[in-house]
Amino acid sequence: MSLLSYWKNWDKVKDNVRSLAGKFGFEKGEELRFLGFKLSLEDGKIYDEILNEYVEDDRKAEIYYVLYIHSQAIEDVGEIGEYASFTELYKAYGEYAAKHCPAFRNICKVFEEEFGRNPEPLRKVTKILKCETVNYGDLSIKIYALPRVPIILVMWVGDEEIPPSSNVLFDKSAVNYMPECEALVRLAKVTIERISNIAKIAK
Repeated sequence: MSLLSYWKNWDKVKDNVRSLAGKFGFEKGEELRFLGFKLSLEDGKIYDEILNEYVEDDRKAEIYYVLYIHSQAIEDVGEIGEYASFTELYKAYGEYAAKHCPAFRNICKVFEEEFGRNPEPLRKVTKILKCETVNYGDLSIKIYALPRVPIILVMWVGDEEIPPSSNVLFDKSAVNYMPECEALVRLAKVTIERISNIAKIAK
């Protein structure tokens, strides 16, 4: 059974996901809000408040998985304010992280293909998601994938001779809030896909 097939079932994750209300920067209440999504803690439905549609099952399963792992965090340590690449976080995650390198690189490739030649749509997304522009590369944004998990997406714009390149940086506290390496990879994937989908309507 694939990971996504397993995590599609709201009943398997609901108790853990519901435990996040009022924790780790989420507000108390019947919903969790992040990245412009609104997740109902009653039935697990996820509504996209920007695209005005409900999230499909495969994407929903990935979000369920990320939130389930997030709920396993023990301590609310807050942001450290120091950032590291996924590679630099290997020591925190141990050897298990190594097998996720190709998957993580593929995530960066999607980001480069979408914005590496024309970053203007990315600038528009920053306004929609209220991201902060920071001083890395040619263009970089700091986005809160979850209330306590900021991610910095860095882009070096390509031209006719040099291909675009990118990096994804995490606050060093990410290893606390995402106790499993794969969950951090999938959170980055969800975030970049989110930005890409919003960019399509922002053009």
